[in-house]
Formats: sequence, C-alpha cells, structure tokens
Amino acid sequence: MDIELLNFTEEEECQIIRSREKYFVVQALSEEIVFLQSFLKQQERQIQDYCDNFEKYVEEVEAEREHWDGYNEPEIVVFTERHVDGILESEFDIKGVFTEVLPVYQRQSMLVTLWSRFEAKVKDVVLFLHEERSTKIRKKPKDSSILRHLLTELSSFGLDFSDKKLQEAISFLDDEARFVRNCWVHDGGLPTKHQIGKIIERSSSLSITDRLIDVSNSYLHEVAGSMSLLASYVYHEIGIKRRC
Repeated sequence: MDIELLNFTEEEECQIIRSREKYFVVQALSEEIVFLQSFLKQQERQIQDYCDNFEKYVEEVEAEREHWDGYNEPEIVVFTERHVDGILESEFDIKGVFTEVLPVYQRQSMLVTLWSRFEAKVKDVVLFLHEERSTKIRKKPKDSSILRHLLTELSSFGLDFSDKKLQEAISFLDDEARFVRNCWVHDGGLPTKHQIGKIIERSSSLSITDRLIDVSNSYLHEVAGSMSLLASYVYHEIGIKRRC
C-alpha cells in the first residue's frame, strides 16, 4: 500500500486513487498532442532533408537495350540508368514523384494520425467520467460528428466551451479539418465534394498537388495547435481544478 494513504480510511483511499487515475487520463490527452506536435517537426525536417538531398538516394546501374537504327541489324547497347529502388528515371519522373507527390502522402498521414489519436484520447476522458458515475455515453445524433458528440458529453459534465478561442478551435477542427481528413480517408485525397473545394479556396495552407489535397506543414501545426488548446482546457478544468 502507498505509504501516503496509511492514515486514510478505505473510502478515502479509493477516492484518492480514483482522483489520481482521472488526472492521468486527462494528462494523457495533453501529452499525446505534445508528442505529436514534436513528431510533426521531426517529420518535416526529415521530409525537407530528403527532398534537398534527393540525388544522394539516386543510384545508377548499367543496363542493356536492343537498338535498331532502321537500316542495319539491331544491336545491343549498354547505357547508364538512374533509379530509386528499381524505379527507373527513364519510365518515371522520379524526382517529381519522390520530392513533390509522396511528401503529400506523408503529411496527410500525419493529419489522419492527429485526428484519430485526439478523438481517442477525448473519448477516454468521456468514458472515464461516465464510468465514475456508473452512467453510459449517449448515442451520437445522426447530424453530429464524433468530435462534437464527445465535446457535448464533456459539456454535460460541467465543462464550458463557450470561450471565443475554444469555439474558434472547435469550429476550425470540426467544420474544416475534419472534412480534409475525411477526404483523404474516404476519397483518397481527391476533392470530389463541393464543400472541400470551398475549404481549399479560403485556406492559404491547403492546395492541390497532382489532383490531391496538399496539406501543408503549417496546416498540420494549426490543427495540432487547436487540439492542444482544447486538450489543455480539459486538463486544466478536470485535472487541476477538478470541476468534474
């Protein structure tokens, strides 16, 4: 038994342990975003380093090819072929693919990761609060997103998200970033829906590359920043002030 709890009754010990568990659950939400924000920076440095030093990863190999000038007998000629892991420069624009298109895939994967982990950690908090009260999470309304539903659940426990900055963060995440994320998850990044087109038009951090939504590094940090603001608020209200 923890020496700090020796002078408490069994009921008081349970309350203290439960309080600690709650603290760790809400702390995990904030910590998750902190680590992901750091990883975003590291990922971008790696992407930029790769693009800046692309030639270092290009290899050359001697290849043979049959050549015919249209008059004489065909002959075998030896030439040098540039490639990246067997992907030939004679068949593909390897520099364009690896330094312009594939980084788009890498950044969108971070957006998907940010979204899934943030939702999962917020849900952990909601489920903990329900378990604490022996209640169950309510069924999500059809016209509500998962994120809105989880925040509504937190509101039912006494959290107030009416602050202007919190509302702006929620609106940005739920009315914009969520649709960009969904476009990649469900449509492979193709902006097929009219709403996505309007979102891209009004954002200086989103563009189109090779017909796909290009999520810039600055956009990822904007998403992570909004999540961090909400996570910090939840941590402060529940973990520090213990409002619920």
